[in-house]
Amino acid sequence: MLKKYGIDDSKLFKVVVVATMSSGKSTFINALIGQDILSTQNQACTARTIQILDNDKLSTYRAYVEYNDGKNLIVDLKNRDIIDSFNNDDTIKDILIEGNIKRIRNRNRAVVLIDTPGTNFSGDDTHQKETYKFISTLEDGLILYVINATQFGVNDDFKLMTHIKERIESSNKKLKILFVVNKIDEFDVEKESVQEAMNSIYKYIVSNGIENPTIIPISALAAKLFRQGINGEKLTRKEIREFKDYFDLFKSNDYNLSKFSKIDSIEKKHVDIGGESFYEDDLLSAIDNTGIILVEKIIEDLLVDETSTYIPKVNFYVNQNNSYIDDIIHELLKVYNDIEVFDEVIELKSYIENRNINYSAYEKIQKTYDEAHLKSKEIMLKYDINKGENYYEVPKIIKNAIKGIKRIIKEDSNIIFNI
Repeated sequence: MLKKYGIDDSKLFKVVVVATMSSGKSTFINALIGQDILSTQNQACTARTIQILDNDKLSTYRAYVEYNDGKNLIVDLKNRDIIDSFNNDDTIKDILIEGNIKRIRNRNRAVVLIDTPGTNFSGDDTHQKETYKFISTLEDGLILYVINATQFGVNDDFKLMTHIKERIESSNKKLKILFVVNKIDEFDVEKESVQEAMNSIYKYIVSNGIENPTIIPISALAAKLFRQGINGEKLTRKEIREFKDYFDLFKSNDYNLSKFSKIDSIEKKHVDIGGESFYEDDLLSAIDNTGIILVEKIIEDLLVDETSTYIPKVNFYVNQNNSYIDDIIHELLKVYNDIEVFDEVIELKSYIENRNINYSAYEKIQKTYDEAHLKSKEIMLKYDINKGENYYEVPKIIKNAIKGIKRIIKEDSNIIFNI
């Protein structure tokens, strides 16, 4: 469906969420999103995939709906009932959701979360066929396999893992997999060992032929409720009770499901849930303990690994026909590109068509490139140390470098041609 909207498939990083029924897959996706978008009712499940495109510039979520008769509709997702109504509508062919997945930032490729039908839905085997068909089209990206901590080891999991394993092998391992063990909060730490459960799940996954699996225990429902509270979303009475119970559980380090570092250096804000006040930093720590943040970190790390981290050091050979400029732009675009950058490049190339550039201008251009290289390298070194927000300064450096080169060429052209 994304191609219909002019979105280049090569510019997408696909994160495909798969599971058998009752694993909490939709709740997990809602936790990543931070609000109720997808239905969590089994009877509402359909045999269609729903794609959620991450757009860091949007403040709300909206759905693009395509009907079987060719009609299209754009709907703001203001409440949790809208997608439920779409799920029950057999006249709908495809649904694309777009919004800002706040804890995941896009790099060279935009993240698209893909919710697939549960593969063992008893009411209809087309659910399994649809999911298997979609998996067979994947060339790269990430599969998030959600497992119910209390019900793993069923035959349906074996079938799904086998199918995924074959696809990963055929992709030359460009396709990655991450196992998310949900509902781990149902274990009583005083009576049952979470570590023992994780060891059993690890052995089960390995026995199905998947070597060295990455497995993260999480509580999707707790993470979702905490984020809804921080976002100021109104909770039902039942959700308020669950919120308070989960907060009592996850504020303790006994239930720290993730080794991901704590979020600190934030202002002491508070939110009101059911007439009781909770500090936001306590909620963030509780979210950290649910394991959801580690899942997001792995997605982000995969995105970072896919691209050059900083502008390389290159001394460009001054040659004829302005291919010198093309070489420089090529190096910059290898690190980062988007629509704004391409607009700058197109305008830049309009300046250099059929023009000879002064040698002094070449020296200035090389200096501009070298400065961009040093700035980006310094930023990425800091990023590697503290994993801060500095990474997002690199695209700005590239844009400014291209603008600087354009300015140098324009000034040089003014001198030569007196225009």
